[in-house]
Amino acid sequence: MARSSSRVQAQAGPSSQKVREVGANSNNAYRSSFVRTGQSWFCVSGLPSDITVEVDDMLFHLHKLPLVSRSGTIAKMVADTDSSDDDAIGYPLNKIQKLAQRIVHISLDGMPGGSGAFEVVAKFCYGEKLDLMANNVAMLRCAAEYLHMSEEYGGSNLIKLTENFLDNVTVRSWKDSIRTLKSCEPLLPLAEELSVVKKCVESITMKISSEPSLYGWPELDRKRMLQSPSGKLLWSGNSAKEMGMELKVDWWYEDISILSLPLFKCVICAIDNRGLMPEAVAGALMYYARKAIPGMQRRQEIGHGQLALSHSTSSRNSEQLFCLETIENLLPSQKCITPTVFLSSLLKVAMILHAEQRCLDSLEKRIGAQLEHAVLDDILIPNYSELSETLYDVDCVERIVKHFVNTSKSLVLGGHSHELDFSSSSSAFPLVSVAKLVDSYAVEIASDANLSPVKFRTIVDSLPHGTRVLDDGLYQAIDIYLKVGNNVF
Repeated sequence: MARSSSRVQAQAGPSSQKVREVGANSNNAYRSSFVRTGQSWFCVSGLPSDITVEVDDMLFHLHKLPLVSRSGTIAKMVADTDSSDDDAIGYPLNKIQKLAQRIVHISLDGMPGGSGAFEVVAKFCYGEKLDLMANNVAMLRCAAEYLHMSEEYGGSNLIKLTENFLDNVTVRSWKDSIRTLKSCEPLLPLAEELSVVKKCVESITMKISSEPSLYGWPELDRKRMLQSPSGKLLWSGNSAKEMGMELKVDWWYEDISILSLPLFKCVICAIDNRGLMPEAVAGALMYYARKAIPGMQRRQEIGHGQLALSHSTSSRNSEQLFCLETIENLLPSQKCITPTVFLSSLLKVAMILHAEQRCLDSLEKRIGAQLEHAVLDDILIPNYSELSETLYDVDCVERIVKHFVNTSKSLVLGGHSHELDFSSSSSAFPLVSVAKLVDSYAVEIASDANLSPVKFRTIVDSLPHGTRVLDDGLYQAIDIYLKVGNNVF
């Protein structure tokens, strides 16, 4: 039932949505109720229908005057059916009224929001109250643009009403900004062209880099405690503590993870441009990747048969691959910002999904740059190639170690090429740590009967001379390799 006054309602509770009820026009002669029968909507007003509007698979049996007096697009379409040469954008109302004498059929192809959106718009044109909320304002803003519902066709028309709601209600609330941005997903690229996406993204990024209690607590869980890469706070946190709430740098990860990849990327790029800590950006990307890419949640099994089965049963490989490559490209470039264990998992899944060589090379370089922070499991990369019979991808680890050595040399030598005693340099500590890691890796792969002597020696000789403090691990690896029965190198 329509109400006679306009007001803003907010339901009780932290997760409520703000609803603004606004009036449309005063077409008293067409005040009516809408009834749906099957795939048709009828306006029951006592007056015969003189226009049928087709939207998707739905038919709306309505009246011309309420529609053409609010929508320039419909006015033009009605005028065109009358073989008129006049442009209905700006069509005089006295001429529009004459068009109401014929029954016409029009089709709104590509209507933003489809038949559901047009149902709301049609009721608005008939003078019913309009409930604007975070979940529908983007859809109705796009629909209003498509239908050219500007102030030229009556005061307080739909374009103005939705813009006012976005500017005065949506962007002031964290939860409403998230909801509205989420609702833009099926409305792209129009929602982006109309700056709906921009307004929501700016609102979200501003609130992320500010004290969250000023704008409402996170959308999904007010007390969650996720471990962030750095564990640092982005603000003083005084207000949160006074309220008995504990919110860390990662309080917003889950909320923005509900967004589609294109919109999530918009938020991440905007956050990065605002200069937010790279640890926070990396944490959000890691959270999103583990949620969007199922392979990140499970241990990658070894064996070609299991791999082939995974490939044959997966129907989302291309979608996951695009997400993975996007995430990798967005990761901060600074060393040790992204944990090595995550980079390793990303590399393994990238190999399974046959990612572009650029992505694989980038991940190997990222791991190599911080290899001193890796553990054995991080470099035990299964061999996913059907062309090789070795259990682990030894060539990949060889490249990773080379990246590490080259990075370490450039840091120690400062760009000058001369001999360096790695065992006595204070900067050689990471090399000593990596030497232990490489020896542990050599011990692990030494039992592989398909490992050639050349590859085995390449791994054990991959570090500069004098790097090893103790040779116990090296001798153990050689002993295992010889006992397996491989040819002597």
